[in-house]
Amino acid sequence: MVITKRHPILVIFLLVLSIFLLVLILKNNIVSFPDLEYSGVNSGKTSQVYEPNSNIETGSDSQPSNSNPPSNTSNSPTTQLYIPKKTSLTVEEVSKVRNAILSSEFIGALPDNGIISLQFFNFENGQRIWLNKFLIGKNQILTSGTPEIFITLHYKYIEGLTATNLCETIQTANTNGDLGAWSDLSDTRLALKYSSVIKYRSCFGI
Repeated sequence: MVITKRHPILVIFLLVLSIFLLVLILKNNIVSFPDLEYSGVNSGKTSQVYEPNSNIETGSDSQPSNSNPPSNTSNSPTTQLYIPKKTSLTVEEVSKVRNAILSSEFIGALPDNGIISLQFFNFENGQRIWLNKFLIGKNQILTSGTPEIFITLHYKYIEGLTATNLCETIQTANTNGDLGAWSDLSDTRLALKYSSVIKYRSCFGI
């Protein structure tokens, strides 16, 4: 029986070659290993799974959660329509205004076709509330017509109105910033048409 001895260099060569081939196989994914599923047995780890539409009601006894954040209706701004307390003058206030207009100094000096609008207003809740309007013609209060001079006055001045102080009241309101006055006519046309009341112009606030 003949016993053959392997050369140590040959053994080392074969070992190195085997290791090289193994590394090459793993590197090129020639051999794939099956995916191992984690069962969770005897483990303290937990995993979260995303399920699309998982909050859709299924008819079970459990109540589905709302996917949208709850809306805070108590703090959400709402637009409320403010209803003014005073929307028109009282009968007594209308009577005082009419009496003051008809007994004023300038009403008889107005041109025949001249019309002045006098409208009262109030402020409530930071809003201007328009009240009654009076159309002033020559020696009368009109029910219709197209005004050429516009005067707006805070209604609080009605309380102090008399038969002789309409112009004085308008001047006081103008000083206090409670009067508005303007005209659609040019200064030239206004001066020509209302030349007869120029001396009363302070009564109009213009």
